[in-house]
Amino acid sequence: MDLEKLSARLEGMRGRLADARATLAGATFSGQSDDKRITATVNSAAHLVGLKIDPRIFRLPDSEGLAEAILLATQRARDGASTTANDLLQSVLGPAVNVDKLNSGEDIEDMIKSAGRHLSTNEGPNER
Repeated sequence: MDLEKLSARLEGMRGRLADARATLAGATFSGQSDDKRITATVNSAAHLVGLKIDPRIFRLPDSEGLAEAILLATQRARDGASTTANDLLQSVLGPAVNVDKLNSGEDIEDMIKSAGRHLSTNEGPNER
């Protein structure tokens, strides 16, 4: 691959990454408890930004059950945020890039190398 072509691909990747960041910046993700009475909403950084509790849940008070339902709904919302972020990043950088691995502090050297291989060998629908 010549330098001009690589430079153009890097610029395209930079644009797609900027688009992905913009998409994630304003995105929110919701998850529900099994009984659908709790809805938690998180932003793309997985911070809780909303919580809806159906008032019917208070007819038979169960603080432990309520806590579990809130945690479950929040985790489902966070899973949605993580999946969406992964999908967007992988569409640009390749399948080895994983937000969960980055967030867990794993060594990113292999992901960077894989993204470089993806950049140099894959052309297709993700190209601008």
